[in-house]
Parts: sequence; structure tokens; C-alpha cells
Amino acid sequence: MPVGRRPCAGLGVGFNSVWVPNCGDATISRVETTRHTVIATIATGIADSEGSIGVGEGAVWMPTDANGILARIDPATNAIMSRIRVREASFAAAVGLGAVWVTSTTHNLVSRINPHTNTVVASIPVGPFPRFLAVGAGAVWVLNQGDGTVPRIDPLSNRVVATIEVGVPGPGGDIAVGERFVGVTAVGKPFSRIDPHSNRLVAQFVGEGGDALRIGHGSVWLASFFLQEIWRVDLTI
Repeated sequence: MPVGRRPCAGLGVGFNSVWVPNCGDATISRVETTRHTVIATIATGIADSEGSIGVGEGAVWMPTDANGILARIDPATNAIMSRIRVREASFAAAVGLGAVWVTSTTHNLVSRINPHTNTVVASIPVGPFPRFLAVGAGAVWVLNQGDGTVPRIDPLSNRVVATIEVGVPGPGGDIAVGERFVGVTAVGKPFSRIDPHSNRLVAQFVGEGGDALRIGHGSVWLASFFLQEIWRVDLTI
């Protein structure tokens, strides 16, 4: 399916569509999932190629400016309905637990946005250089690229209640929640497994690969930019 130039910053899924940020022309392509065609191209800006797009709470959420702008896109009109001021260097967004969550890499924090008022209601310190994040298992989980830790944010108190030592510092990587665990990938350590009940690292695999990660359909899905491969790890075996 041809989209815009240089797709980047992950994919979002929702509203019967896949939402594709494009760094080459600073747009988002909306791909209709049944017809497999682009039904809208939205000029937005992309804050950083190493980022993520959030979908949920009635909208699509994209960090569009490194100076700190989060765009709210209305899926009914395919237009930006509001621009929300967040902290500088906010590149990755995720939606869940009734809120929108955005990491600020240089300010070492996560912003919580109320989707009903389009306002930042909490700024949560999490550790050095947070980038990717995921929502699930009753919490928000963040990958700190500065020291390779994973802070767990409690959405009731807006505080970090645990910090898990994963040992994966450096650029890139990814984090996801599903199938009753939290997964982390990084270059040289393609898969690390965290138990959300004990907040402990319970397994880690070392070797080539590690770049992007999703969990679902009874499997772990790993993409390796360096090996140019996608791996499916069956959790039922």
C-alpha cells in the first residue's frame, strides 16, 4: 500500500484505519483496513522519526513539533481539531486509562493530557531520556534510553511506583504490553520480559536484532532494522 514519503514513527490502529506518520513529507496517511487504500492524507508535521502516534479517546494524537506541540486529529473530518502545548522534545504518544501520555526526552518526564479538556494535568518525572511508552496492566510503562530502565507509572497517583532495571540503554528500542507481561526490545537484547505483578525482569534474550516490538494474538512480534527481518515468537509453545 503506497503511503507518503519515508514512513516513520510507528503505526497507529483505530477507527477502522491504520495511521501512518510520514517523515518525508510531514504528513499522516490514513489507510482504510478493509479496502487497503489511503483515504486521507493529513498535513501535520512530525516531531521526530523516532517517535510514536497514539489512537484512542475519540481522536488520533501525534507529536508534530520538537518545540512541544501535540496535534489532536478528528477521525470524522481527518483534520487537526486542536494543538496542545506540551514540553519540548515530546516525540512519543500513547493512549489508555482515560488519558493521553507523552514522553519528553530532554525534560525526563511524561505528560498526562486530559482528552476531554485538551490540557496537561500532570507532569511525571521518570528518569533519563524517556522515549517509547506503552499502556496496559493497569499502568503506564516507559523505556528510559538514558539508563535502560523501565519506570511504572500509577495512573491514580500520577507517580512512578516502581523502576525495573532492564539494562538496555541507548537509542532505538521499543516497549509493549500484552499477554499478561511487559516486553522490551533493544539492539543486542532483542527481548526482555517483565512481570507486571512483581515488577521484576524475569527473562532476557541476548543476540542480534532488536528494534520494534508488539505483543498480541498469542505471540511476540519483533522487527529488526539491522537484520531486515520480522520474527514471530509463539507464546503457546
